[in-house]
Amino acid sequence: MYCERCGAKNEDGARFCGECGAPLHEPQPHFGQGAGWQPQQERKPHYRPEPQQGKKTSRPLIAAAAVLGVLILVLAAVLIKTSLDSSSREDEELDALLEQADAKEGDTKEKEETQAPAEVTADPTAAPAPTQAPTAAPVPTQAPAATPVPTQAPAVEYVAVKYGLQAPVTDFMFPYSSERLLTQAELDSMVDASVEVMHSRSQLAINEILARYGYSFDPNKSDTARDIYNRVAGKDWYQQAQQQCGYSDANSLIADMNSVEKDNINLINEWQQQHGCYY
Repeated sequence: MYCERCGAKNEDGARFCGECGAPLHEPQPHFGQGAGWQPQQERKPHYRPEPQQGKKTSRPLIAAAAVLGVLILVLAAVLIKTSLDSSSREDEELDALLEQADAKEGDTKEKEETQAPAEVTADPTAAPAPTQAPTAAPVPTQAPAATPVPTQAPAVEYVAVKYGLQAPVTDFMFPYSSERLLTQAELDSMVDASVEVMHSRSQLAINEILARYGYSFDPNKSDTARDIYNRVAGKDWYQQAQQQCGYSDANSLIADMNSVEKDNINLINEWQQQHGCYY
């Protein structure tokens, strides 16, 4: 009997194919056959060998591996050749630089030899060169003395006092107390930690208004009288005003003062009371 799978011939009664191992089936009698029926000659089945996939897939892989190996060899050969060419080029450049350095060194030596000054041998029969006399040092010229510029005295500001007289503003603590009212800042300039000092300063501001009229102060009467006397006794304007003054009492003099002078005396008295130095 024949195998239906591979077509190999096997012995009758075999259960498996001896070639491929497939199970064998006995032929079945045709329906309606009589007792004298004889089986026809068995047909050999058409053999269709199965494709061998392993062989087909292995060939492309082998070919690809061969191509890859060739590419690797070619790449390695190119790299080796490039490295050898680069080394050779570097050696050639180094040799060229060394040759240039040697050539420059030779040129420098030749120039030094040609530029070296020739030794001059002195002639013993030649007369010695005359020595030059030293030049005299120049005499420094003295600059003319500068003419001193006369210093101009600063201008002195004056303020009017009585009887047509004038006095320097520096002779007064408040030089304009006869012309305008004293400001609070001027009054506060007399503030001090000591009550005695504030009394002396404020009383001086009142007495200098009296001094403009040439009022005579007794230095032995009080400290404040002595203070104003020491300030104005030696002034020319005060001595001239004293000759024309007809007041011997301070109260009568204050009564004849202008309104600005009276208001300033009142302001000073109020300031003394506020600061506890009115006495």
